[in-house]
Amino acid sequence: MKKLSFVIVALTAMIGTEASAGLFGLCKKSQCCEPAPVCCAPVRCEPVYKEVECTVMVPTWETVTKTVHCTEYKPEQKTYTRTVHKMVPRMEKKTRECTTYTTETRTRDETYTVCTPVTREVTQKYSVAVPHTKTVTRTKTVCTPVWTEKEVEYCVIVPHTETRKGTRVMCKPVTTEREVEYCVMVPHTETRTGTRVVTECVPVTKTCTVCVDEGHWEERQVAAKPCSTGCDPCGSQCGSSCGGCNTCAPVCAKVYKVWVPKIVTKEKEYTAYQQKCHTESYDYQVTVCKPEMHKKTVQECSYETYEEPCEYQVTVCKPEMHKKTVKVCHYEESQVECQYEVCEWVCEERERTCCVTDYETSQATRTVEYCVAIPHTETVEYEVCVYDCVAQDVTETCTVMVPHTVEKQVEVKVCKMVAETRTKKVCVSSPCATNCGHCSTCGH
Repeated sequence: MKKLSFVIVALTAMIGTEASAGLFGLCKKSQCCEPAPVCCAPVRCEPVYKEVECTVMVPTWETVTKTVHCTEYKPEQKTYTRTVHKMVPRMEKKTRECTTYTTETRTRDETYTVCTPVTREVTQKYSVAVPHTKTVTRTKTVCTPVWTEKEVEYCVIVPHTETRKGTRVMCKPVTTEREVEYCVMVPHTETRTGTRVVTECVPVTKTCTVCVDEGHWEERQVAAKPCSTGCDPCGSQCGSSCGGCNTCAPVCAKVYKVWVPKIVTKEKEYTAYQQKCHTESYDYQVTVCKPEMHKKTVQECSYETYEEPCEYQVTVCKPEMHKKTVKVCHYEESQVECQYEVCEWVCEERERTCCVTDYETSQATRTVEYCVAIPHTETVEYEVCVYDCVAQDVTETCTVMVPHTVEKQVEVKVCKMVAETRTKKVCVSSPCATNCGHCSTCGH
């Protein structure tokens, strides 16, 4: 917002300067030569620029390694005892009076009305709408489109670029030092005593029943089946005495080795390991962090604003009128005769015979059975589940995150101001030449 106000003030000063100097930078009437009867001839004024070297502070970022104290957490086991309340159920006997109902069937006589239907024929008259079609001739209006050409003017906004002078607001950084306090968590080691459960594996001798096979091998002979036709089934075992193919072979015996099993049950000892747990005390160290206040000097960077002249371009839109030919449509009306069919409905009276049913009422008697509930009061014994609140101590082990301080190297970006020499153009003066020879400069 501040920068926008500076630009508005600069534009106002430029417009005022141009208005006082005349259109397009021409000389004023006050510059006319005194002895001359007429004013000096108007000419354009051109400014004179000069290059000047100046020193500018440019911010530069550098990466610096700093030592930072960080807090890290390590898990530790902690045992605590808390009281837990449990609801223990128990059954309690109570009595109450209940009312039971016994149903009894009874009879009674009722009189009711019976409706008997009686049907008769009736002649009725009704109206029927009969459609009739006829042809009608009428006149209708028809619109015919007619196209004509017409020349119209339209406005076009044409952009033009102009160069203007003004001032802009620049910022330069200013670094100041300030002393601040910060809190540091300093670790301290404490020795504490706790209990833990230790599990050991103890060897135990046990006995199991094992089945052992103490069998042996036996040789047994199996007689082969004789053949009726074909080749000798004995093969090379009988030799030439069995005959060859297409002859009947004699019975040939074979010898096989057979395993005869003998299952014996024995007791066998083996060593097994069992786990035994016991509680032991041990010492452990805990790191406790305590806050301490330290002081350090930090640099704060602020920015100061200043103005410098500048040139900028402005796009100005100017309206221009153009012409074009367009087509315009208008409609001409004409009368046309047409014929179409119209449907008319005519009512006709007709008769029909229909059946009408009437009902005649009469009285009848019937016997109805109904149930009556007779109440009986009884004392019933029932059980109720009652809960007693019992307090019980429970020991639990939880993991606690204990903080401790660690030094780390961290890369930090630091802004430093570096001086640079630059060259810029500065407006020195604005001389205005005249045609009289007596005037030296413009009035502005």
